[in-house]
Amino acid sequence: MRKRTALVTTLAGMLLGYGAGALLRPQVVEAHGSNCNVPKTIGTLKTARADGWLFFEDSEGVVRGVDTRCQVKITIGRE
Repeated sequence: MRKRTALVTTLAGMLLGYGAGALLRPQVVEAHGSNCNVPKTIGTLKTARADGWLFFEDSEGVVRGVDTRCQVKITIGRE
């Protein structure tokens, strides 16, 4: 009887964990907008935000933020 209870409890826990994981998974962000060409000299794409901003880092560690109109709006340098 104890083996059956342990098995049922384990299966219930697995199903509960799977259900919670499915509900709490990260949201998918879809990109929509106009076409944009960014020069390679700006650097490598590091991240993108949901509002359309793109962040690039060049070989010297300078980070640049490009807005939805393909214009560099933020430049963060290092000393």
